Amino acid sequence: MKPLILLLSLSLCAITSYSQRAEFTIYPNGLLYNDTTISRLRSIADSLQQHFDGSPLGRDYYAFRQGRGHYIRMTTGDVEAAVADIRQGIGYEDFVRKYAAAKVDYFVLATERDVKDDYHHLTIAEYTDELYDGPVNDAYFRISYNVHGEIAAESGEKAGENGKWVFHTTYPPGHSTEELRAFYFLQPLSSPKLPDASARLIFYTDYMIDTTAGIYYKDAWDDGPLFDQKRPAIGPAQALFRAYIRDSLPRFPEFQRLLSQAVPEVVSQKSFTDDVLEDFTAKYYSSSAALAMKRNRRITYMDNFDIEVRGPIVDMNIAILAAKSVNWPVFLKAHLQFMGYNYRGQVNGIKELEAIDIRVPDLLLGIGLQTIHPAQNHPWGSISKLGKDLVEVSDKQTAERAILATIRDPALDDYNRLRMHYLFLNYLFFLPDKENRLAGLRVLEDADKMLPVYLAAKVKTDPSVIERGNMASDFPSEFEFSWPYRPWKSRPDLYGTTIH
Repeated sequence: MKPLILLLSLSLCAITSYSQRAEFTIYPNGLLYNDTTISRLRSIADSLQQHFDGSPLGRDYYAFRQGRGHYIRMTTGDVEAAVADIRQGIGYEDFVRKYAAAKVDYFVLATERDVKDDYHHLTIAEYTDELYDGPVNDAYFRISYNVHGEIAAESGEKAGENGKWVFHTTYPPGHSTEELRAFYFLQPLSSPKLPDASARLIFYTDYMIDTTAGIYYKDAWDDGPLFDQKRPAIGPAQALFRAYIRDSLPRFPEFQRLLSQAVPEVVSQKSFTDDVLEDFTAKYYSSSAALAMKRNRRITYMDNFDIEVRGPIVDMNIAILAAKSVNWPVFLKAHLQFMGYNYRGQVNGIKELEAIDIRVPDLLLGIGLQTIHPAQNHPWGSISKLGKDLVEVSDKQTAERAILATIRDPALDDYNRLRMHYLFLNYLFFLPDKENRLAGLRVLEDADKMLPVYLAAKVKTDPSVIERGNMASDFPSEFEFSWPYRPWKSRPDLYGTTIH
């Protein structure tokens, strides 16, 4: 009877494990990882933190290129003439007098980011009005440069730089008229050096995460509907094991022998696998072998629903296997990927990190602060999700003091101070108690007085939104204070960070 029961359970597992296992054990400690695993991970975290405390920065950290300027959008009027005047170096005041139809956002914080497009051999410079309070897609434009540093505008587009001007024109979707977007810089853009206090937060995040390795192998297979025709042939041992599973395990004593042949073959050849083999390997062979298989199969997502529903499940599976295998670099990266995802109202990822004694506020701020030329595999987190994660931190006072200190720090660049302002707003928005939200808002408004004048005049602290908090029915659960979603990210960081 026992072999028959196990036979049926294995067959059921093969059916239900399709598209990643979505059921996870919550242990008596209330966490995703049992006490033994937590103890092992805590030992690693303690050792890393002791070494970090005695380590110098090792290098300087610099902010994104930024500066003050005016942002101009022009959708009506003589756009061609306006472009010609900009190319000729027209002065800003002369421009706004001549082109009354232009919409001007005065005294803004402009940033420039360089994004590599290796497929087309281009470098894309993205210019953004970080204080823009209109639709996100209207807040920025991009200019592409080829390998020779020449502007590579697509058909129907114009782009260029001239002195204090940088501009781009295109025909928006569904429009037959040309649109001009331009910045007039009041000062040359620069990349300020981050002060040591902020730099060490970024350094702490990178030190704990180990940015030398990613979750997936560099040559991992892509798995998704678009890659069905590109999957490689499987090895003979894996083929034999699959046939055995497909035939409902008619020769039950053969199971372990076939599995023990298939797993080494798959791991050594880095063959393509699936959820069924990976789950059997984790349960009846070893967690480390199952982890190696999952790291060799990068799941691709077809749409936002797939990302929201399937993404965290994939990451949780990898994090659990990495924790059991005591593979610290992969564990922490995968854990951060799903952190903030609410599994059955019990797990969001913060408690697990606190249980292994990681300095969670420092880790989250190190993700929130941004720097040019970051370490490879450095995590990026949206301000909205980081704010929501901070609400789950046990020591909220330490987290609040750290964020407010960055806002007040005159040595920190304007962009990161603004970013921390919005982080604190999003944190307040998700706090459950209204009195705490309003008290926190007053503290934030006091800290904002130390921002540069042009920032302090434009930052938003709408008391009515904070008073209602995330229970307000007229705001989506992912509400984020005027902070543009960055479309260049390969995967939206809906539940944590973006680590490849």
